[in-house]
Amino acid sequence: MKKRFGVRVLSLVVLFFGLSNCHQDDFPTRSSVNVGKSDLEGAIPCVTWNWEGTSDYMETLTSNTILKPWASGSSILYDPIIRYDYKSADGWSLLYNNFDPTIALPGQPFFALYNKYRGMLRFYFWIPSNSYTTSNYLEEYVRTSGSSPSTTVFNAGSQEIIDPSVSRNFAESIKPYAIPSSGGWYVSQLQMAYDKDLSSKHYYDIGLLMDLKFWSISDEKLEGTSVGSATGEIRSESSTLGNIVTSGAKAAFAIIDPADIPSSVSYLGDILTDVASDGASGLIEGIGNLISSGTHDDVQQVDLAISLNTQTTGSTTASGAILTNYGITMPGTVDATSASGYVPADNRKMGVFNLPVRPTVKVHSTLTTGHICDDVVANHYYTYDAQLDATTLAYLDKTNSNSFNQELFGGASPAATTGTIHYDILGPGTYEGVCGGDYEEIGGLFLTNWNNGEKGTSLFNTSWAMYVRVYFDVIPSDGSPKTTFVRTFRANATTF
Repeated sequence: MKKRFGVRVLSLVVLFFGLSNCHQDDFPTRSSVNVGKSDLEGAIPCVTWNWEGTSDYMETLTSNTILKPWASGSSILYDPIIRYDYKSADGWSLLYNNFDPTIALPGQPFFALYNKYRGMLRFYFWIPSNSYTTSNYLEEYVRTSGSSPSTTVFNAGSQEIIDPSVSRNFAESIKPYAIPSSGGWYVSQLQMAYDKDLSSKHYYDIGLLMDLKFWSISDEKLEGTSVGSATGEIRSESSTLGNIVTSGAKAAFAIIDPADIPSSVSYLGDILTDVASDGASGLIEGIGNLISSGTHDDVQQVDLAISLNTQTTGSTTASGAILTNYGITMPGTVDATSASGYVPADNRKMGVFNLPVRPTVKVHSTLTTGHICDDVVANHYYTYDAQLDATTLAYLDKTNSNSFNQELFGGASPAATTGTIHYDILGPGTYEGVCGGDYEEIGGLFLTNWNNGEKGTSLFNTSWAMYVRVYFDVIPSDGSPKTTFVRTFRANATTF
């Protein structure tokens, strides 16, 4: 196994980082909120709009006043890497839009695109002229609310290792952007994991709520631990890639020259180069949670969740709310198009893949005579044969509606298929801990790949923490560029 240095060496670079004096309780109450409500009663449909049209301006009652977020000269409060990634040829479709050329702008203008091949939901919020000019950070909190808000749609967004037994009902991030007085475009990009149970829920059972706050923080210092999501690009003609790594507290998502990356983290570039060229057909090491997708512009879009030792502390000089309890109907529910508030143009379930329960790893221990390595006196050791149980293997079939979104993969003419679905069984380095060797570090854990067997000095114990990494390519039927998915799940362990 090739040596993979741990991501903890990235403690001086930032993806998303938390404020030590900002907690979830700083947001408005997250319960007893009417899902999907707005200033208008009844369903508010998505306004039809050709977002790829040749005009540089949004369609509004007063024309030529707001530039599109990807138009030249537009003020953007998001990672510029994703600026030109919006084309329908790459899987994007319009899901929400309240820019209506026949009426005045609503209180909070926005539209949203969804990419069915990546399971990516992207909101574009126009922040008009304002008095937020003292800000240097934006804090975003998206969560579910309603009578039955439990869901797994956010489980994949900001965790290297996913525990299917735990529902993560929120996603939050902090981004180092100041808001100009003239306004600008803020983008919220969310990885949406597939949730098979959404189709049995009503719009009042579960919906999306968003808060957006501005902060002014002085005397920043980086410390602590966080998990976040990063975007970067891989250009297909590049031989060495390191621009997934971002720089500094003031420039999260800043692309840096590969030559500037310390040699101890260069494996990220190697891995991402392999993913760009080979997809999931090659060996995946050192990565737990990744979406990597090509575009027709030959630019690779990457969304990677990694653990970082980062936190910012400092003095808060100003803060305030931009969005509070902004309600949006959850796509995929029974009657989403008849909800009160903003309803989706397409009511199909979001997400590509997810495991509904923890996978099960079964391990057989075989006592072997001999020395496990030269440094060990004991004349016996155990070899471990690790396998997935039949139920877990069934979940790794793209026709299984419990784990794969059949609105993408099912039907007589599916929108996409998958390449070979690979899996790795990951566990503690029982041999490496005794005899020395190489590990992968994922989610702050030092793990080894048990697919080809592992050795240890003791009988396998079902209390040992085991994990399953699943990776495959999504291959669109219309010839759009493929997307590579990598997901790592906490597993249950048993013996046989």
